[in-house]
Amino acid sequence: MTFNMCKTDGYPINWPQRRLQIIECMIAFTPDILCIQELHPLLHDTLIEALPTHAFIQDDFPGWQYEGNIYWNSNMFNMLEYGMVDMVSTNQNEQQRQLFVATAHYTWEGHGEERKTGINSRKQQTRRTVTALEDLIGKFNNPHLVVLFMGDLNENYHPRRILREAGYVDCFAELRLPTPITHPQCSSEPKEDIQVGTTLDWM
Repeated sequence: MTFNMCKTDGYPINWPQRRLQIIECMIAFTPDILCIQELHPLLHDTLIEALPTHAFIQDDFPGWQYEGNIYWNSNMFNMLEYGMVDMVSTNQNEQQRQLFVATAHYTWEGHGEERKTGINSRKQQTRRTVTALEDLIGKFNNPHLVVLFMGDLNENYHPRRILREAGYVDCFAELRLPTPITHPQCSSEPKEDIQVGTTLDWM
């Protein structure tokens, strides 16, 4: 599961009104692996309360507390190592299937720099993602390695196209399911309503 928790000026929007809704959502779905964007310590504490069996990346690097993190069910997975791209594997023998998990948060389409230049930064970010994943995956000689990339891509065309051309398949297409609308989520800010009924978050 991938989830942009949504902050404004570094603070969770509509807080604490959303706290109970987040807890109910996490308990209802109890994702095996959860990739978070726009994290905040208040949101982190809420996630841990709702998912007591889940572990997460613990590091002094501020990005893990204030931008993104990966949570996983510790009864199912062990972390092998982490860094700019994080990995978890099953509790089985290391020769068995392993998971390589990565998350990202691409630039919003309405970002001031993009409005000024007209340059779509998500194209370059996606190509860099593909290159980084190929470099990191190439270090593991494991034919059973399963790669999961998920995040808030902030666009539903070019990132998917570039990832598809690189051999990645979104989970909705693979499962032959309709793509869920992920933006905007209620309750949202009025400025978010300029782009309604779209899928921006992908796995």
